[in-house]
Amino acid sequence: MASFCEEHLRPHRENPNFRLHQLSQPIGDLSEHICSEHHKLMELFCTKHGRLICSFCLQQVHKGCSFISPEEQRNLKQTEFREKLGLLDAKIDRTYRVVLQMNDMQGKLTDAAENLKAALAAAFQQMREKLDHDERLAQHEVDCELEASHTKLRDYMNRFTDNNEKMQKAKEEISDLLSQSQTPAFLQASFELPKVVKFEPHTPRVSVDSKRVMAAQTFTSAMQESLVQILSQPFEARRPL
Repeated sequence: MASFCEEHLRPHRENPNFRLHQLSQPIGDLSEHICSEHHKLMELFCTKHGRLICSFCLQQVHKGCSFISPEEQRNLKQTEFREKLGLLDAKIDRTYRVVLQMNDMQGKLTDAAENLKAALAAAFQQMREKLDHDERLAQHEVDCELEASHTKLRDYMNRFTDNNEKMQKAKEEISDLLSQSQTPAFLQASFELPKVVKFEPHTPRVSVDSKRVMAAQTFTSAMQESLVQILSQPFEARRPL
């Protein structure tokens, strides 16, 4: 192997007698191609050890090793690297397209999440409205029972007040008779007590615990206990109702 300038290369290119000579690209640093041990040009490539060697190396340390020319090794490497470039190009393109798909998925996921949140909000709002309506009904039952109890108490109070007035009038009449105790008429006097005296006053049993009110309270307490127990668990642990 020899290195020529452009002027000396011309005969090899133009003279038919030199056309059989193999030409290669110029070497930048020739010292890299000189064997450090034998100071010979390394014109061979040991495929076993993967390094350039000279003819003396082949006869000594690398005796029996398989070898090829540097150009053949270069062709093999170029083929290998081009295949890797092709693989990288394909992988880069595939990765880029997957990233685009994932970017598109982000938008779709956001839309799906917003739709799901809207559906959940509507469901919870409906439950709140139902609970509010049920609460108003239960409160109304209590109000109705309270009004009925007040009405009953007012009736009793009016009756007892009327009885007291009758007994008070009878008391006054008896007192008038007693003031006439020295008259002959007193000796023949009589007085009949009003019938209300036979009525024993008592505090009526009145409460707001009617059957409807108690049913509403019992159901509300049971539902509260059940909901508290269910809602205290994570979503995935809750059994479907």
